[in-house]
Amino acid sequence: MPADDWATYFATFASDLAADRDLDRTADLVVSRVHEVVPDAGHAALTVRHRRGFSTLAATSPVAREAERLQVSRSAGPAVDLVSDADFVRSGDLPRESRWQGWGKAVGERGLRSMLSFRLTAEDGPVGALTLYADEPGRFAAATVPLGLVYATHAGHAVATSHLVSGLRTALESRHTIGLAQGILMREYDIDVESAFALLTRYSSRLNVKLRMLAEQVVEHRRLPADASDQADAPIA
Repeated sequence: MPADDWATYFATFASDLAADRDLDRTADLVVSRVHEVVPDAGHAALTVRHRRGFSTLAATSPVAREAERLQVSRSAGPAVDLVSDADFVRSGDLPRESRWQGWGKAVGERGLRSMLSFRLTAEDGPVGALTLYADEPGRFAAATVPLGLVYATHAGHAVATSHLVSGLRTALESRHTIGLAQGILMREYDIDVESAFALLTRYSSRLNVKLRMLAEQVVEHRRLPADASDQADAPIA
């Protein structure tokens, strides 16, 4: 494809990514279209890093998702390494791959023979990796890397932005639910807003339930959970 056509392609791709800030849909879009840029990509998966480790947001096939699961469970693999290492890594012979503590052999036994993985980054640093797989050995020639890096750059920024938007949306929804629960408890026990919040946090700790989840229960059932309500006659004690 001529350079002008690629410029148009990536402009359209960036626009498509910006049109929907849902994190899961963004990840699905990234993995479903990467074969347009890297034709050897018979399978693709997108794995991100978070505070508790790694998770796979999207995959085009069960075998690609399984390959990512093996990386996470072993804490070894291209996606894990790329978060703190190079911009990309590839292998044309996974069954004989000596890196990553036997991960290459494990995925080779599942029918995957070649791999090309790109680090996804944003302004704050690495966010994860986009890993491509092929069923045949010797795929993903060096010539496929430059366009793949451009694709990964767009994908990394889109994933980071969608993650931020999703987090803000979740936070706003949680605040709304907690506010509704406070209102229910204020009416039920004739207490003020601060006491209602204290009551929620008290039972959240006692029941070992997240505050948002407890608030959802209160909103749904219009009262505190049964094992807490027995003591609710003195809600702010």
